[in-house]
Amino acid sequence: MKIIEIKNNIFKSSIIGIVRVVIAIPIYLILTPFVLQKLGVEDFAIWSFSTIIISLIVLSDFGFKNALIYHLAKNIKSKRKQSFYFVNATAIFSFITFVIITVTVLLSEYFASSILQVPAESVDKTSFVLITIAISFGFRFIATPYQALIESHQQIYYSHYTMIAWLITNFIFTILILNISASIYNLALASLLPNIIVYLMYYIKAKKDYKYIKFRHQYLSKKYIFDMLKYGSGIHVATIAIAMREPILKILIARNTDLVAVTIFELSYRLSIQAISIVKTPLQSVFSASALLSKDKDKLNEIIPPFCNYNIAFLIPSSVFFFIFSSQLIQLWLGTGHENTAEILPYMFLSLAIYYLTEPLYKTIEASGKSIYSAILQCIIIISSFLLYELTIQYKHYAAVYVLLASFSLFSIINIVVFNVLFKGIRTFDYLKMLFLFMLGYIFLVNLSESTIINIITFTIYLLLHFYLCKYLGIFNIYHLAKRIYLLTFKKSH
Repeated sequence: MKIIEIKNNIFKSSIIGIVRVVIAIPIYLILTPFVLQKLGVEDFAIWSFSTIIISLIVLSDFGFKNALIYHLAKNIKSKRKQSFYFVNATAIFSFITFVIITVTVLLSEYFASSILQVPAESVDKTSFVLITIAISFGFRFIATPYQALIESHQQIYYSHYTMIAWLITNFIFTILILNISASIYNLALASLLPNIIVYLMYYIKAKKDYKYIKFRHQYLSKKYIFDMLKYGSGIHVATIAIAMREPILKILIARNTDLVAVTIFELSYRLSIQAISIVKTPLQSVFSASALLSKDKDKLNEIIPPFCNYNIAFLIPSSVFFFIFSSQLIQLWLGTGHENTAEILPYMFLSLAIYYLTEPLYKTIEASGKSIYSAILQCIIIISSFLLYELTIQYKHYAAVYVLLASFSLFSIINIVVFNVLFKGIRTFDYLKMLFLFMLGYIFLVNLSESTIINIITFTIYLLLHFYLCKYLGIFNIYHLAKRIYLLTFKKSH
């Protein structure tokens, strides 16, 4: 695959991905209170248990999705090997889906009554929701090999199209079904069709574009399963460690402070995650591109620097924005009485910005075959977070955000060191240029006004100067970006 084609696919994926996030945020903000109002508090709580099944399904892939992307990209020139890996992965995902659905059907009532301990009159409802969601997201799960096949060929933008289709159809079906009959049974059933659509979109696309993929039982082999499991195990451990990070911090906060501190953490963390998702979405292309190019340093040198420069250009002003407007954001979202959350929010976002700053390096290391690195590093972050919390416990509701700032800084430092050892000669960050951009942001932050209007004007001036300096320093040209978006929108060649 030519480097220009890879770059164009990355750009297209980045833009469509941002569109997906922009669509997703208002949909979730609208649906949550709508479902709550239609179902009532008790049935809404039962519906929220569906996330348990979804989390179980997500964690049950054992890293096979990334492992399949890695091996398909690595063997991009061998159609036969791609067929071998794809067939074995499909068999694994089908088997796991069957097990999850079977176990859910057999144990849903026990889980509802004994584990969740819902009232006796709600056991049937809870059981129905768990089973229906297991079947519904089972369609998404068995579509994973097709998704991996498409993404290994650098067409991540198609995954974004598919998820946009899911967002819209799920939104429409939820609104329609609850307006017709506000029943948790109907809501659970309404989740089926959007996920079937997801499966069909991946299946049809893969069948159309990759006709050389053959399904033959002779292709089933322990060798290919163990190859994927060997690589995927590191990814899986890292995924579990990442999933544990937030619950562990909440437990530490609850045990050592109070529920108010937990609420402050939850609110600031959730808003920061939603905000950072807009900036980090373009980084989703790093893994598949790096898996394809990890052995070609010349081509890799054309892919990694733009990702690093993008992060510098957008994460710095995003952080400045939260330091300036956190109070206004929290008041607009939650109303008055949440001053502590407003104080924590900019530092929470900054910690995530530091984490995702080196995401291109982290994913490139991971895509070079060193998935064990991900597992070790994420476990280090979990352990360091636990130890750091003990050292910062006296700062009460500030403790958790200090922990994240320190541990995420450690995460990025390790990524930089390890990347430079493994990929000598690959350009990453120009630290002197970064310093100039940090200084520009700091100058504006220390001269804030108490007037929101003045701060809006000041931030606008700062953004213009920031992106001018980015262009002058050769880091990022936002005018060129705007031109490419225009050309992409109107389907013109550039």
